[in-house]
Amino acid sequence: MSTDNIQTDSDKPSDLLDELERLLKMQTALVQQGKIDDVESLSAQISVIVEGMKQKGILELDEFKDRRGRLAELYRQLILTVAAQKDNIGKQLQRISEGKKTLGAYRGNV
Repeated sequence: MSTDNIQTDSDKPSDLLDELERLLKMQTALVQQGKIDDVESLSAQISVIVEGMKQKGILELDEFKDRRGRLAELYRQLILTVAAQKDNIGKQLQRISEGKKTLGAYRGNV
């Protein structure tokens, strides 16, 4: 996955917020697909956008109060998706471990 199409040089606060929303949604979808390398790559891009927004004081502007709420909700969804994937991977690892133990028991009896 390429992140070359990510624009962070816009001076318009709404453009930065739009891009941040888009990237958070994309990250959530990538987590669901198990594409962790791509998620990490997007994290770096998101950090650049957030830093630019901090420097410009965008998140403190009253006109973007609703957008802050949407961004917070997208972030919560991302965190929940990551937690669900982590749980799923843990269960898969447990099944693999049990399978290895079973195979070891069979080998010991043959």
